[in-house]
Amino acid sequence: MNSLLPLIILAFISIGCASRQDKHEIKQKAKLSTVNGPQALGASIQNAIHSSKHLTGDQKKELEGIIALNKKTAEELSAQSYKFRSVLIEELFKNELDGSRIRFIKKNIQQIERKRLKNTFDTIEKISKIVSDNSDKENVSEALKNFERSFR
Repeated sequence: MNSLLPLIILAFISIGCASRQDKHEIKQKAKLSTVNGPQALGASIQNAIHSSKHLTGDQKKELEGIIALNKKTAEELSAQSYKFRSVLIEELFKNELDGSRIRFIKKNIQQIERKRLKNTFDTIEKISKIVSDNSDKENVSEALKNFERSFR
């Protein structure tokens, strides 16, 4: 038993290092990414779907439908958010600021942005159910639910 303890500790240290390495790699990929807006992201997603070798034609069509619905919902929510932001700017430039009006507008913007984030995570979960094998589906789904709970 005593000889196993150092091995177990070493295993946990290795797992921790791999996790940090993964985080660093992901941050580097994001830093180097040329995607900088909704159109570029859409093109990147379409390219990923069409260039995938392991997806069937039906899966690709289903993914395109999910992405189209996500895009439509995201655009609608963005439009709502920008409208409230516009009203917020107008309120800020008034001679007499009303704190309760400002708080109400900010609350609406926050609610809309939460909906946008939820829309994104719901879409990711749907995509993961199509592209992942069964063991990954549960892990991705649970991780997304836990992350989403942190925003409530």
